[in-house]
Amino acid sequence: MIETLWSPTAARIENSALREYLNWLERREGQAFGDHDAFWAWSVEDLDRFWVSMVDYYGVDFSTPWTQVRTAEAMPHTRWFTGGRLNWAQHALRNGADEAPRCCASGRAAGRHARSPSVPCADRWRRLPAGCGGQACVPATGSAPTCRTPSTR
Repeated sequence: MIETLWSPTAARIENSALREYLNWLERREGQAFGDHDAFWAWSVEDLDRFWVSMVDYYGVDFSTPWTQVRTAEAMPHTRWFTGGRLNWAQHALRNGADEAPRCCASGRAAGRHARSPSVPCADRWRRLPAGCGGQACVPATGSAPTCRTPSTR
């Protein structure tokens, strides 16, 4: 028998992000998920419905709608939300305030980027032209993104 080293309190469970999602999911699905095991069983029995619920709950906004939740190939070759297109920068910055920490940079040579001290990243991203246009937001060291835009001379 394996000894349980730690279990969360009832209050911690009730106030968790997972419980918040499960409450939302219960209203949506009309089905109770009383514990992790019940939720896990549903998530693997109806994989497509689970992943669509994740997209809906977190408000993933596809710039081009997906046509299929997943392909029939076995993992790791499965393709998810085929036909859909996401703008990573849009999602990374959509909740950022214009006065959020500055992270924008521009430059021509890799590793040599001039910081833009006057324009917050979210605000600068909003002013870029629509479409892919050469701009990108890529993870930098740590968890902060570095926004890169085409440099101008």
